[in-house]
Amino acid sequence: MVIHELTDIRAIYDELLHGEIADDNLPNGQLFRNSAVRIGSSTKTVHLPKATEVEFLPDLMKWLEFINRDAPFLIKHLLPITTLNIFIRFSMAMVG
Repeated sequence: MVIHELTDIRAIYDELLHGEIADDNLPNGQLFRNSAVRIGSSTKTVHLPKATEVEFLPDLMKWLEFINRDAPFLIKHLLPITTLNIFIRFSMAMVG
């Protein structure tokens, strides 16, 4: 799958996590979550991500620009997979 737009990221998210997240825990923004979350256990916070789409969408746009520019093969193809894996793990941690 080619990733050129934020909607492409959401399509991958939906495909990979279909049926894994309860409807009431699905992202509540236009494309992603739009409220504060804490990632970690009930006693330990591992990460406090930016809270709203307005705050973190510019970061995702920079990432899209990076992965779509000319770069060495391994960096261009392995970094997005690793980043998406981290994104999915954080998403699962939010509901788990």
